[in-house]
Amino acid sequence: MVPVAANVIHLLDDARQAMRELDLVCRPGGTTIIPTYIGRKGENRGHRFTTMAGRIGAGFRKTFTNASYRRFFVDAGYPDATYILIEGFIPCPIAVIGKKESDEHDAEPAW
Repeated sequence: MVPVAANVIHLLDDARQAMRELDLVCRPGGTTIIPTYIGRKGENRGHRFTTMAGRIGAGFRKTFTNASYRRFFVDAGYPDATYILIEGFIPCPIAVIGKKESDEHDAEPAW
């Protein structure tokens, strides 16, 4: 199984807790994939998009730039994550996090 949390990390009150939950379902040696929309530094396009999305119910808790998105994962304990940046009207970086065979984040799922 490859856990994917697509375009959700910016909507959560506690994104680090979500990362811990994703770790629970990712097998050792597996991969977690986390794409999200970001704004471009110095451009207002991303801000307009998040404002419009908020009006239709997508309440952004956090807005990221490419640099702050990468920093989020480093600070959350994933310094070896790799990133793919998809350019577009709203850029979308994809964080790819490999889980080591014996990872300190390992825990038995409660189920």
